[in-house]
Amino acid sequence: MTNLNINKKTYNLVVFIVWFIPILGTASFSRFYNYELDIGLIKLSVIVSVIIGLFLILSKKTLELNSNTLIAILILYGLAFISDPAEYPIVIFSIFYALIIHFLSTNNYQIVLKQYFWTCNLIALFAFIDFVSFYILGNHLIAWRDPSITSLGMPRLQTIFDEPSHQVFYLLPALMYQIQFFLVNRRKLKLLFIYLFPIVMSITATAAIVLIFISIFFIIKIRGRWMGKALIIIIGFLFSYIFLDTFFFKIYNIFIPELWNNPEITSGSSSTYRMLIDVMNSASMKDYLFGMGFYNTELELLKYLDDEILMPYYNRIGFLDPEINPTGFGVIGMAKLLFGYGAIALSVISFFIFNSRMHSSYFSISSFIIFTLFFMLLKLPQTISLPLAIFFIFGLYQAKANIKIRLNM
Repeated sequence: MTNLNINKKTYNLVVFIVWFIPILGTASFSRFYNYELDIGLIKLSVIVSVIIGLFLILSKKTLELNSNTLIAILILYGLAFISDPAEYPIVIFSIFYALIIHFLSTNNYQIVLKQYFWTCNLIALFAFIDFVSFYILGNHLIAWRDPSITSLGMPRLQTIFDEPSHQVFYLLPALMYQIQFFLVNRRKLKLLFIYLFPIVMSITATAAIVLIFISIFFIIKIRGRWMGKALIIIIGFLFSYIFLDTFFFKIYNIFIPELWNNPEITSGSSSTYRMLIDVMNSASMKDYLFGMGFYNTELELLKYLDDEILMPYYNRIGFLDPEINPTGFGVIGMAKLLFGYGAIALSVISFFIFNSRMHSSYFSISSFIIFTLFFMLLKLPQTISLPLAIFFIFGLYQAKANIKIRLNM
């Protein structure tokens, strides 16, 4: 397994620390701020976990890697560095973490996969504990935020994550895998509901939209099983109805720009999407094809916010004023990648990542990683430096080893 003189359990623990600590760390910033803890502890733990990962790699006499993945990592972070060399600390960290995750994927994939499912089970348990504690104690035991009561009279659960939507995305590949497993084998229905519970109880627009699209995905995917399709449709409509007041109004706001002229509206979760439509209407073909430079995107996109209907809203919140908004347009991840790299570079990177995949006659969780990343990038502004995204695309998206590197140490 490894050239380190440690037993199997210790080795598995080291593997877990290496891939999970950066994900947990980035999900804990708000918790540390809330309790006035030193943020440096998070940064230190993440750096230490990466160093341990590098030591784990160097302890092997032979490394099995995938050349396509290595090229994708080089292009992805190389272009980001060129756009702004001053961002070298985050680029270096992201490269090292991506390489470590890829190493674990090609050399210890089953260990990482089992550990991922174990964390999903643990999160589901935490969600149940918070759900019960809310009705008994009036507060959560795991989540740090005060309970947010929805219009349904239920608490919004987020367990270890800063935001409920992060919990949804973390669990989504496991949920889809379990749905597929049940449809094929008619087994482990209990696990399906275990993963579904914390996603539903996040009670977010993200959960509602994702569950609807999962229903559509599996209705198209499964053939001839009308009872299964009927069940999926019923569940999909049920969640659509339950979350109707949570997400319908937000979607409605996106396509009716006149609503943003209401002086009482200063911000909203749908404002980013409305402004993105403004950008897309103004951007040139050159911007779409070649991008603006990854770390230049947020400031460059401000130049394209020129919708006459939305201009009073921009002026009211000071969005176009560099003194009020010095960081620029914190656009969703999908748009940041498109306008940061351009469609040509993204196509090349996607080509190498797709060619790295381990193809199997039996279904795998890799099939659902792209689905998850698509919706994650439609919601979150973080992209190439987000440990969870790196873990998904270079870890759970299983790559086949096609090169061996011998280390003479």
